[in-house]
Amino acid sequence: MSAISTFPTTTGSVWKLAFTKNVEPALAQECAYVEKSLKIERRAADTLPERVHHIYATLLSRDEIACAMAHDERASYATRHKQLLLELSRRLGEGISIDPGASEIAELLRRARRWLREGTDDAERQKQIRSLADTIQRLQRVGPWASANPRIAQEEIAEHLKRIRNDYCKGTLRDTVNCFVPQPAGPRCAHIRVPEPLGLHAFPGSIDDALAELHRRMQETISTTVAELEAAGSFIFYPNPFYHR
Repeated sequence: MSAISTFPTTTGSVWKLAFTKNVEPALAQECAYVEKSLKIERRAADTLPERVHHIYATLLSRDEIACAMAHDERASYATRHKQLLLELSRRLGEGISIDPGASEIAELLRRARRWLREGTDDAERQKQIRSLADTIQRLQRVGPWASANPRIAQEEIAEHLKRIRNDYCKGTLRDTVNCFVPQPAGPRCAHIRVPEPLGLHAFPGSIDDALAELHRRMQETISTTVAELEAAGSFIFYPNPFYHR
């Protein structure tokens, strides 16, 4: 009886969700709900992505005001966002007695959470540290990717609205249910691909190198999938207001 040789391999599937039809009316309805819930006045001339940008900019202004930070309305959202994160990180570092300049934000947040777990008799200071950490974490969910491309697809607008609802719309049964069972704006198709497996038995590098190579293959596969879908006309695009401002 012959033996069957097996070798350890690693891989992972990647997927891209794409709407199967134009869902702008449903996205506009969702946007209107968010505007009303957060008491943000709609500007009549704004396109759908410009309405989303205006929501984010208004929320950013509120965060700047809450921490008594001066802001320049003429500056881009990305610039103001970065400046606010830096200031909040500085305050958080001071609050837990570490130098934020020596740490990435992820490490700073990790150390802040540990500081909170260890506890202190100063309840007010605990509240301030928790608020700073929560605000930084919330702001980080809108990263540089938002302004990386000159166009924005309906799928990205849907993700923005979902993120805003989860982070800012609180207190009603409708919003609570939406956090656990979010409803898409329309029917979607999942385009699933599997990158070339990575044979660990033949890989010459370290585990970290193997993970980096696997990530590269997964990213290459999803980029190819998106390019194929775009060429087939599967996405509806708009000018990206985050890119131009």
